[in-house]
Amino acid sequence: MHELGVTFYVVKDVKAVAEENQIDKIDFVTLEIGEVSGVIHEQLIDCWNWARKRESVTENTEPASKDIEFTFRRMQKEDALKVSRGIFNEYGYTYHKDVVYYPDRLYEYVNSDHCYSVVALNNNQFAGHVAVWELEDLPGIWEWGMAVVDANYRGCGLLKKMLNQAVGYLLETGKASGMMCTAAMTHPFSQKTGISFGMTANGFVLNFLPSNVFVSTYTKHDERSSYGFFYRRLSKNAEAKKVYLHEQLHGLAASIYGEQKLNRDICTEGAASESTATSAEHSFVARWNYGSIQIKQVGTDFGRVLHEHTVALKRENTTLVQLYILIDDAGAISAYNEAKRQGYFFTALFPDTENGDIIIMEKLFSSTIPYERNIVIPQAAELYEKIKLLDPDRIFDDAVKT
Repeated sequence: MHELGVTFYVVKDVKAVAEENQIDKIDFVTLEIGEVSGVIHEQLIDCWNWARKRESVTENTEPASKDIEFTFRRMQKEDALKVSRGIFNEYGYTYHKDVVYYPDRLYEYVNSDHCYSVVALNNNQFAGHVAVWELEDLPGIWEWGMAVVDANYRGCGLLKKMLNQAVGYLLETGKASGMMCTAAMTHPFSQKTGISFGMTANGFVLNFLPSNVFVSTYTKHDERSSYGFFYRRLSKNAEAKKVYLHEQLHGLAASIYGEQKLNRDICTEGAASESTATSAEHSFVARWNYGSIQIKQVGTDFGRVLHEHTVALKRENTTLVQLYILIDDAGAISAYNEAKRQGYFFTALFPDTENGDIIIMEKLFSSTIPYERNIVIPQAAELYEKIKLLDPDRIFDDAVKT
């Protein structure tokens, strides 16, 4: 148990400090643990209340308490500055959403129709914040982030409590079919947070952000950093439906669907209609050197259309392109084949968007993925290894697992 190991280390350190200072007993111990550490607050308390009795120097310390009361509300104007400061203190000016640095704009953003925020209070004092927002490229899927927990309340399981409030809102309003998080692979903590919140790994975005974006205590990186996708289905609609996937992805997709308890009839044969033209659009984010291509409909001209959009993004000096393909479309199989021929490879699957199930493929320009640098938790390791084998430019080495 992770919490028990932490407790043993704390007792050992406390005992050493007591001996160094010739202290016979200690009345209380205060421990600060970050929200993304993966430590479960209630389990840590149980371990401490057991372990403290095993050493004479700690046996009379006060038992840890679980009784911290929080109230929750949607962000009000007076909260916005505290949230902005909290994010700045952790990320400086590297957070990937610029709106967080302007309290008035932040307040308007999190109170819009496509965003929701939760502020936690203890005795009317600000304790923490988290926001969820709908993804433009995956309508119906909401991502959580902008997480801030005041230092006085870390280790209290507050992030999970705030996320539960956000999920309650999404379930009550019916706005979301699923929730996801984009978890850093420079450390295991945010991946573990996703798992503890009932999410499962459904893909990755590799070599995503440059080294000067999204830099914090745990996410420092010298090169472009990779992230894992973790997904939790909120929709109760689990009716069977047909999707179209290349046979190369059958087992991989079946595993992802199984984790989400979704019934899908995976067809490995299908083609675009002869009279159908491809519908696509692309976007580019200069700060990230990142582009995306959305395929609205697959036609017989897919190869030409994909090439045109890819070249347009390459001219923008993009480093990474993500390609979104709707697999409810029978043409998805031929689209996958053609995209693969043009250097794209599968990296993620998202079920239940408003448009249907979507696979994501990506293409890198002038770089390869240093797979050995990425930290992958056991719950995501099998999927990671399978996706790694699909990369046409992969370097044969082992990922660091923890």
